[in-house]
Amino acid sequence: GSAITFLQLAIIGVLIIAGLYAVSFTNHNWPENFQDFFPKGSIGIIIAMGLTFIAFEGYEIIVQTGEEVKNPKRNIPRAIFISLVVVVVLYIVFTFAFIGGLNPSQTGEDPWKFIGGHKELGIIEGAKFLLPFGALIVLVGGIVSTLSALNATTFSSSRVAFAMGRHYTLPVEFSTLHKKYHTPHYATIASGVIMIIVALLLPLEQIALAASVMFLFLFTQVNIAAITIRRLYGHKLDYGFKMPFFPVLPLIGIFTKIGLAIYLLIYNPLSWLIAIIWILIGFSIYKIYSVKKEIEHHAPLVASEGPKERKDYRIMVVFDQHSAKLAKIASAIAQQKDGEVSFLNIVTIPTQLPLTEAQKFTEPAMRSFDDLKKEAWSVPCGYLIRLTHDTTEAILATVEQQGVNLLIMDFHSLKNNRKLLSLTTCDIMGVHMGENFHTELSNIVVSYDKGRHSNMGLEISDILAKSLNSKIRIVRGVTGSPEEERDILAKLNERMFDLDIKKIPIHKIPSRKENVMRDLLAHFNSTIPEIIIMGAGNQSDQAFSPKTMEIIEKTKTTIFVIRDSRLSSIQTRYFWDKIAPRIRENKFAYRMYLDLLRLVYFIRTKRHPIESDDDYFISKRK
Repeated sequence: GSAITFLQLAIIGVLIIAGLYAVSFTNHNWPENFQDFFPKGSIGIIIAMGLTFIAFEGYEIIVQTGEEVKNPKRNIPRAIFISLVVVVVLYIVFTFAFIGGLNPSQTGEDPWKFIGGHKELGIIEGAKFLLPFGALIVLVGGIVSTLSALNATTFSSSRVAFAMGRHYTLPVEFSTLHKKYHTPHYATIASGVIMIIVALLLPLEQIALAASVMFLFLFTQVNIAAITIRRLYGHKLDYGFKMPFFPVLPLIGIFTKIGLAIYLLIYNPLSWLIAIIWILIGFSIYKIYSVKKEIEHHAPLVASEGPKERKDYRIMVVFDQHSAKLAKIASAIAQQKDGEVSFLNIVTIPTQLPLTEAQKFTEPAMRSFDDLKKEAWSVPCGYLIRLTHDTTEAILATVEQQGVNLLIMDFHSLKNNRKLLSLTTCDIMGVHMGENFHTELSNIVVSYDKGRHSNMGLEISDILAKSLNSKIRIVRGVTGSPEEERDILAKLNERMFDLDIKKIPIHKIPSRKENVMRDLLAHFNSTIPEIIIMGAGNQSDQAFSPKTMEIIEKTKTTIFVIRDSRLSSIQTRYFWDKIAPRIRENKFAYRMYLDLLRLVYFIRTKRHPIESDDDYFISKRK
């Protein structure tokens, strides 16, 4: 590896020296080559950025060597910055030497046109004018560079597959190390096979473009992950290098990469098609194979009871000391939604004890459901037990696997769990249990703040009122102008109309902005016992607003805190139900859909020939 790298640098050095020699001694008019610095305008630069982006992405391989580098906390950040500086300087000097060294009188046109016109062979053709055997030297350099890139790419992809195999995202065999060389040989072989197949099936330009698109997608996700990790775990991690100007830099990275990807879509739509097909293949493998293996390893479902026929709307209650009360809420909602309720008992196992040796905890955990099973619930109920080292992972796995729409759990277990709040794809109801829960159920008050969480709280209050025969009222702390309040009330009435909710009392509490919390608390504490339903808040930087937290801390009343997930309405199992009517409305799309079905049927009949009618009747006569 080192020999190839040094040979590559030596060849680049020879070509740079030849170009600089021409600039200094033979091509005295070299400044004219740079007069038209943006010949294709800014659009050309942006497209070129998308095409050459892959030439700068090698630094990410450094990160994948984390387990094989000494003092990675110090050396990995240094290696990334040093490699970027070296590569950028080499690219700039090499480009300057070649464009400046070529003489338009020899090439017959501007150097940039000459090099670009010959596409992949541009550097080879240009080197012929700079030094003897220039084409041969560039050809050797290309072979050496290909070997170097192949070595690095194979190393990178095999280490990624190794890590994914270790986490059961890919078959666990990929995490196997060779007994002699201690390298992930199965992952390396699989990477090589995929490279060969792609290289044989697709043109080089399309491979490069599709790879650029996928890397743009990848690094967009990396920037999003950087923001998420810093927000969730920044106070826990000991950084070797901490990104300055956070989150400005990752946001710039996200928007520039999205912009480059869009330009590539315009420039070469086929590159996007290849990238999307490849991503869909990976997504299918993940959904069909990897999810099950991940869950089996990290949070296995060791016991399950419940009806075989599933309802479309699914509620999950995380089992705790208040489960009987939470079950009453869940069953009331499920009854109106024609849904079902599942109770999840999570048995948290110490990290030093393997999950395979913790099966003895299953039976006691199942017995904890006995009191719930004795109740005559009006909706189908299921009972689940998971063993795990990480409670949050168990909840997320169950939400994903069971297709949960609404998660109900204790608010105090939820409020500081940023990981669960960020990654779950269902709506959440956090319950702060009061002292007089059963008495409070007769009266429900919705603290409305115009956000989507409050809108969902309004819907749930109506559902509970219908199931439990409760009375509802709405409370608003009015701090804005009369015009603003009128707009909010108009939206509130519109929402009530959409939900087919009859007119209910609205209590306005005029207050100053700095005193609204005090006035709301005084109002809640002075009324008859009632359950308070409130949204998580409209803030973007916190899971729950300070107003919500203060009311919970200073009242003894039962409070339902509602968090409306934007993803809950687009669960995978509902996708077809949502899109099928629109396809039928669009005749062109519907025709394509029918043609696709015919193609599938045709392929199936070719694989499994169907007996013709004549053959069928002949066989019957016999």
